[in-house]
Amino acid sequence: MTERQIRSAIRVLEEIGFLDRALASGSKYQATEDGLQRKPIRFMFGAEYAPLFINANRRDAAGRGGNSGARRPVLRKRCVRSL
Repeated sequence: MTERQIRSAIRVLEEIGFLDRALASGSKYQATEDGLQRKPIRFMFGAEYAPLFINANRRDAAGRGGNSGARRPVLRKRCVRSL
């Protein structure tokens, strides 16, 4: 995707209320070796959508047996090298 397409998609998501801009404190710019650079814009889910995502994550966790905190083992595949 091009930068223009991404910016347009974000604009539409903001217009329909799916995304809201998070309030940033301080300056919109940060000092770098090359001069001032604009800080990234942070987004959060819109007020109407955030509870839906929270509930969906809770349902998913309940389906997996809750949030036990146990981590899944990493399965490693054996690589076969041809000579």
